[in-house]
Amino acid sequence: MAQARVVILGGGFAGLVTARHLVKSGVVGKLCEVTIIDVGKAHVYTPWLYEAATGALRGETQMSKAKMLEMCCFGYDRLPGFRHIRFIQNRIESVDLTAKQILLDGKRQIPYDVLVVTLGAEPNYFGIPGLPEHALVLKRLEDAAKIHEAIVRLVDKATAHNPKYITIAGAGPNGVEFVSELANTLRILERREKLETGAIKISLLDPSPELFTILAPSLRKRAIKRLERLGVDLKPGLRVSEVSQGFVKAFTATGKHQDVVQLPADLCVWSAGVKFNSLVGSLPFLKDDRGRIVLENTYMVASHPGVFAAGDCAALVNPHTERADPQSAQVAHYQAHDLAKNIVRYIQGRPLKVAHLPKRWAFFSALGGTVAAGTLGGIKFWGYSAFVLRRLSDLYYFYYLLPPFSALRVWLEGVRLYHKNDR
Repeated sequence: MAQARVVILGGGFAGLVTARHLVKSGVVGKLCEVTIIDVGKAHVYTPWLYEAATGALRGETQMSKAKMLEMCCFGYDRLPGFRHIRFIQNRIESVDLTAKQILLDGKRQIPYDVLVVTLGAEPNYFGIPGLPEHALVLKRLEDAAKIHEAIVRLVDKATAHNPKYITIAGAGPNGVEFVSELANTLRILERREKLETGAIKISLLDPSPELFTILAPSLRKRAIKRLERLGVDLKPGLRVSEVSQGFVKAFTATGKHQDVVQLPADLCVWSAGVKFNSLVGSLPFLKDDRGRIVLENTYMVASHPGVFAAGDCAALVNPHTERADPQSAQVAHYQAHDLAKNIVRYIQGRPLKVAHLPKRWAFFSALGGTVAAGTLGGIKFWGYSAFVLRRLSDLYYFYYLLPPFSALRVWLEGVRLYHKNDR
């Protein structure tokens, strides 16, 4: 009996965990062969990008700066737990669902029996004038390097009499972790007298009238106070309308023209929206109002047997909340683990199981240094205890991705290296 050809589109959290679980379940090489197709040559651990972008701003060696970026990157060809997985680095041109083939750049065709769509999200600029040209995003490894270089240039030039301005647009989890760590690092530089007090001014904009709504109300208040103590100028209720060299224009959420404000911005970091890979948009699948692929409760794409999806591009309704779960690494990891079991059942011709989703997701947000906030099992955590749990979530992922000793080594090295930012 020929092995089923499982092709996974995208090497992010959902794609890699799906493949890893298939390997661990013992079906690869027996019941199926697995291919991952990704435009990059390495998996990027995005939850550490904010550390790499804000660390080693002054007084560190080039080696340290390079190492901080390297710690976020795992080459597909060097992942020891994926020796039986084939990786193809190429751009996907289209998917022929009738012929069951993937067309790659260069006209190469990859046939499949089971298709898994785990393509992640990319920045959404919403047609805002000047935004793509004058703002940076923190999504990929090269983005972290660009932001780091831009911050270093500002730190080198900034003085109390000639301050430089950094504006972060978007107070979602990624924007909050980035701005918190940046502000904390700058305060440390000030205490070391490597930066004049007030030489760098930071603003955080968000169109929502309330910030950090993902946190419980009591934690939200403490998080706001934390950022204010770090010197972040919080500006809720402002929606970016234009970005140019040196400034950001925004208006209040009401959109009234007379409420337009102009903010100085020597550096603008955009963290206020994502859209999905253009390939996702071209696929003839049912989509929700955000462009995500609508799934049945088994992770199978509605009306398309043998086609599955998970992660950022997928909309799987959680029966506990009656809406799709948030786009996060944690959700992608969990979904992929659950999805892989159904892929095995599909290959074996067995009935698929209904997705078993948690009623509450654990959530932790780093708030600079060794401070974090979050909830686990309905219990609220703040400060160092939350920070430890946030770090342990990294270790949990590495243990799933790598052999135990390698996972612990990578995690300890990352914790040691990034802890330099906090001292």
